Amino acid sequence: MLRGDAAGQANTGRSPPPADRVPALGTMRTLLAISVLIQHSSPIFGIRLLAGDPAVICFFVISGFLMTLILNEKYQDLKAFYVNRGLRIYVPYLSAALLSLVLFLVVADMPYNPLRTYARALDAGNVLWVAWGTISNVTLVGTDLLRYGMIEPGFATLVFPSFLHGITTGGHELLLVPQSWTLAIELQFYLVAPFLVRLRLRWILLATIALLFIRASVYNQLRALNFPIDDSAIFPMMLAYFLLGTVAYHGYRVWRDASFSPAVKRGVSALMLLLGITLIFTGHVLLEDATREAYDLFYLAIAVVLPFAFHLTSDWRWDSRVGDYSYPIYLFHFVLASLMVALGVPSTSTGPWVLVATIAVCTVFLQLVDKPLQRVRRRIAARGRAPASRPGEAPA
Repeated sequence: MLRGDAAGQANTGRSPPPADRVPALGTMRTLLAISVLIQHSSPIFGIRLLAGDPAVICFFVISGFLMTLILNEKYQDLKAFYVNRGLRIYVPYLSAALLSLVLFLVVADMPYNPLRTYARALDAGNVLWVAWGTISNVTLVGTDLLRYGMIEPGFATLVFPSFLHGITTGGHELLLVPQSWTLAIELQFYLVAPFLVRLRLRWILLATIALLFIRASVYNQLRALNFPIDDSAIFPMMLAYFLLGTVAYHGYRVWRDASFSPAVKRGVSALMLLLGITLIFTGHVLLEDATREAYDLFYLAIAVVLPFAFHLTSDWRWDSRVGDYSYPIYLFHFVLASLMVALGVPSTSTGPWVLVATIAVCTVFLQLVDKPLQRVRRRIAARGRAPASRPGEAPA
């Protein structure tokens, strides 16, 4: 969800960045993670950001941009790409799942505690529910589809898909990290990305437009049938936004190679970065009671911002350090939000407490787990790195 790897820049006159450089767009990614945190807790001193589901889709757009960049400019060996991305997703996720499991065992009266759901399923003899939840918690496989499983009162049967029975969700109550459904979508992006993002731009544009049209048509048809469905966890419906990020990468290459003076590029890029941050801060107002088309225009605006924001921030070390927190914040915040309520913090004012606690936990995680992980990933990336392009050549 979602940290990316940045690659060296060609044709800019700058020497390539070190192999261990942390990715850019850090401020935007961390603000999106805090948006989800606020969605699951409360506004922070009255400040609201973009709502949770739109923030996740913006993550998908950014992921498309960064994955296209590294596949075109960094990796030649697909095995190294898959191993590196697997480590990037699973090590932090399993760390968050383990912490959540410990807290759920110690503080059993949390308002959200999937162990209670497992106990009820076992009492009802529903082995299928238990097996699905256990496999998903360990592997992430099926966490997206669990959003469409229904937990009926007696737990005697597995009802899927739930929207056919008038319920939008329920199966996520089996997950130690309930927001991990987005990671299952992200993993599916990684599987298909090497075969999609290297296509010619016109085919990527056609695929993006077609998928957006299909999503709108399917969504409207389901609504016409009165099915209460949230389609944001259906991979084909989300692929369009990943490809929107791929299109943004091609825009970045045009802007990177444009013959404007460095001062003009910095000025325009700074204005566009400011626009992106403003969209995140005001998204809850802009998208209030908005149509599906308005949401897609919002995601398009985010995609337009990315080439300029990346060009400006790609060598900002502080922005990279801020970005280190984006994925851990996304993973760790939910269980801490539930813990705060169990400890007596009013649910209407948990936001500041959850943010402070989450940053503290993330700092420990970054020092004890993420730093050694990055060393391993750098070695893998070095073995799978694409050869440097000569001036005037496209990246390998």
